[in-house]
Amino acid sequence: MKQISFRAYIHSNNANIMIYFDFLNLFNVHKHLKNNAIIMLSTGYKDVNNKEIFEGDIVLKGRYKYVVKFDDNGTEPIDIGTRKFCYYGFYLDKIKTEGEVEHYSLLEWNDKGDIINVVVIGNIYEHPELLQSK
Repeated sequence: MKQISFRAYIHSNNANIMIYFDFLNLFNVHKHLKNNAIIMLSTGYKDVNNKEIFEGDIVLKGRYKYVVKFDDNGTEPIDIGTRKFCYYGFYLDKIKTEGEVEHYSLLEWNDKGDIINVVVIGNIYEHPELLQSK
């Protein structure tokens, strides 16, 4: 059985830190965190360099960057030919010019078991400059 992992980004006036913990410690960690902490769930997958992929990570595939997101309500319906569908759970948003959005299922790129064919290059909290399309 896979262990469920989390991380929390804590922003304060003194410092910004990222902490990692498992499901068993979630409630203990949560009660000690301040309201300015953002908790992110692991996807359960790793990139090609064996780095765990979390919600909020920025990943690179080829020359394009994507943000890993989680949604339990489903994304906006996406037209695929004559069908429309939504992504539930983890998905990737391609970083493009303003107003353009492309969603991809994380599972679409899973061709090696627990390894996803991407490279984690940062996250949206510690590396916001990576969100630039150019």
